[in-house]
Amino acid sequence: MRFSPAVPALLAAAALTAGEAHARPMSLDPLNRVHAGLILTNGHFAPGVTAGLDSRLTRLAAIDVGGFIGLAAPQAVSVSRIDTSNAAEWVELRHGLSVSPGLRIPHRYGDFFNWDFIGRAGFGMLWSSDASRDPSKEGDLRTDPALTAGGDLLLRWGKVGVRAGGRAWVYRPYIYGLREELTLVRPQASLEAVIQW
Repeated sequence: MRFSPAVPALLAAAALTAGEAHARPMSLDPLNRVHAGLILTNGHFAPGVTAGLDSRLTRLAAIDVGGFIGLAAPQAVSVSRIDTSNAAEWVELRHGLSVSPGLRIPHRYGDFFNWDFIGRAGFGMLWSSDASRDPSKEGDLRTDPALTAGGDLLLRWGKVGVRAGGRAWVYRPYIYGLREELTLVRPQASLEAVIQW
């Protein structure tokens, strides 16, 4: 096999112009936080539990994957007495799963006590109940895609901490009593324990 005369010239030029190579460690160690706690949903006392995993992507960005389950029984409304002016109240957010990327407010960490505020926006899947549905189909939950936005404040002592969060869910469930979809915004607040590694 014959090489072109240009090949040795290119190799010599590459060898003479090459810069120094330095091995460097990764600038960030992996950082994961497991969180679990209690939530309040639907703008009134509708308790539930939540859990998830928050993982750092860069110094400022993180992604949270989690879910929640509502523990309160859905409200009961008689179909014969439904007033369509308050149709948004017929639907209760029951359960959900979410993926929420976020950006943290940059600041220096201390030696032991630290805090983080992360603003988040993402998407998820929600299960909700519709009080205007036929009572014979009790327990039947609607499933809808949703968008979510909010933030959480983490107070951490070493590897453990407490996280308080708030978010809003935006989705369009089909309302049985209206026979159409309705855009809903549902607030949710959480208080969770956090373990970091």
